[in-house]
Amino acid sequence: MKRLPSDRVSRINVEFNDNVVPIGEGSIKLSSYLGPLVREHVPFTIDDWRNIGDDLKHVLWRSIQVSLY
Repeated sequence: MKRLPSDRVSRINVEFNDNVVPIGEGSIKLSSYLGPLVREHVPFTIDDWRNIGDDLKHVLWRSIQVSLY
């Protein structure tokens, strides 16, 4: 799932619980999008998200924004 719907009508609603963890059916589609994105950009040798660096965080965030808007 490389691409998320770009029109507002077919967008998927993702619900979050009190711990800001995605839940429900929308969370499955979200993880199906984010998984390949992370595998494409983040080296598997990184064992902690806090160690990926600002440049890589920017690339991931921009990729998500381009897909959403």
